Amino acid sequence: MTQLRISRGRTLQCAGRDCIVLVLVVLCAAPALAQLQADITPLGEIDRLTVGEQIVARGIHVTIIKPEWKGSWGSQKDAASLSMERTEADGAVRFSGQFACEGKPCALEQTLTTRPDGVSLSYKLTPSADMDTQQIAVMVDLPTEGNAGAGAFYIHDGDIALKTPPPAELPDPYHLAGSGEIAWCGWTLPGDVGLRITPDGKGIRGVSFQDNRQFNYGTFEAQFAVHDSQGLRAGRTYEFGLDLALMTQADKEALKTTVSDRYEGARVQMASQEPLSLGGVSVSSGEVARYEKLELDLDLHATFDNPFNPDEIDVTARFSGPDGRVMVVPAFYWSDFDWAGKREERWLITTGTPRWKVRFAPPSARTLPPRRAKSPCG
Repeated sequence: MTQLRISRGRTLQCAGRDCIVLVLVVLCAAPALAQLQADITPLGEIDRLTVGEQIVARGIHVTIIKPEWKGSWGSQKDAASLSMERTEADGAVRFSGQFACEGKPCALEQTLTTRPDGVSLSYKLTPSADMDTQQIAVMVDLPTEGNAGAGAFYIHDGDIALKTPPPAELPDPYHLAGSGEIAWCGWTLPGDVGLRITPDGKGIRGVSFQDNRQFNYGTFEAQFAVHDSQGLRAGRTYEFGLDLALMTQADKEALKTTVSDRYEGARVQMASQEPLSLGGVSVSSGEVARYEKLELDLDLHATFDNPFNPDEIDVTARFSGPDGRVMVVPAFYWSDFDWAGKREERWLITTGTPRWKVRFAPPSARTLPPRRAKSPCG
C-alpha cells in the first residue's frame, strides 16, 4: 500500500512574503518477495515446489536406472525400495538410509537446505556391490497442466540460452532438448515466474528435457544424469547435487540472448546494390605446382539479389596453359566464419564482408594465373 503524508514546515521569509514549506514524504510499502515452499516426503523426495499456489516443480527425486532404461534398482518415489531416517540440524534437513537394490543395498545420504528463494540438494550414494546401471539421475518434473504450450524451457551455457517452448501436444520425438554440459537451466511459467536449476558441475554437468506424456504421465521432465554412473562400483561414493531457485531479473535478462541470435550472427549478406567494378585480384601465388591450389580473391562489386543465380551474375576466370589451351573456372561467393561460444555449445558467426573467390588446380606447373576476371553482367 502506498501512502502520501504531508507535513507543515516552519514559516520562512520569501522575498518579503511569508511562505509555508510543505514537506512531501511518499511512503511505499516494499514489494513482497516471492518465496519457494518445499513439500518433502518421508523419503526425501520434494513432492512439490511452489510459489503461493503455483507449482514450479514437483517429484524431485533420485533414481538408479537399470541398463537400457528397463526399470530402476531403486527410487525415492518407491517406499518399497528405500528406507530413510530424517534429522534436522544447523538449518538443514538430512536424510539417511539405503536402497534395497534387489539384494545389493546402496546407501543414500541427502542434505536439503532451504532459503526464501530456493532449495539446495546434495547427495551421496554408495553401492555395496558392483551394479549394472544405465545411470544415477535426479529427476525434476513440471506438470503439463497449465504449462503445455506456455512459457519456455531454457538451457544456458554461460554465454547464450537454448530456448525450447513446452509443446501443447505430445511431440514426436518426445525428447525436447538437452546438453552434456551446462551452466544452468530451468523454465519460465505463466505469471512471470521462473525456476533456475543449477547443477553442482562435478557430479552433475548436463540435462535432458523430455515430455512424459509419452508414458501417460502428465509432466515434462528434466533429467540430470550423474557423471560416470553407467555401471556402479562397490564402495565408491557418488556425490552430486542441484540448486533450485527462483529466477532473478538478471537471469531473465540473460535469457534474452538465445540461440536464435546465433542465426543472425551467421547470416550472410547476399544482395548487393553497387555499380559493376573490379578493383583488383589478389593471387595466392605467382606460380604453383601441378594440381596444387591456386586461389584468387576478387575485389568485385556488382548489383544482384542472389549471387547463386547465374542469370543475375556469372563470374568466371580464364586460365591459359603452356599449350595454348584456355580453361574457364567459375567463381564462388565466399564469407569468412569464426567460432563463438564455449564448452559443447559452439556456433559459427560471420566475420568480414562477403566476396568472390576462384580456386583452381592447374594441370600444368607452368599454367599462368589470369590477368583479369570477367562478368557478363555488365
